[in-house]
Amino acid sequence: AIKRNATATVSFDIANETYRASVGGQAIRGGRMPAGIDINSAFGGTSVQFDSRGIASAAGTAVVRNNLGRAKTIMVYITGNSRIN
Repeated sequence: AIKRNATATVSFDIANETYRASVGGQAIRGGRMPAGIDINSAFGGTSVQFDSRGIASAAGTAVVRNNLGRAKTIMVYITGNSRIN
């Protein structure tokens, strides 16, 4: 977002197990989650955006779980920082 001076968006489609990342409306990465990996929740909706200064539109979490029941939580802070637990 900062490098291109544009809004970046990371979107998840929980029902179809897909993700998409775009900058300035142009897709830069996306696809299906690997077999055995499920998106359980995503940022209180379906996406999180970062403005041209790297600031997130809202704080939130996404939970990704594997077929063994192990989960990782991706936390995005309003400052744009993120953390995986």
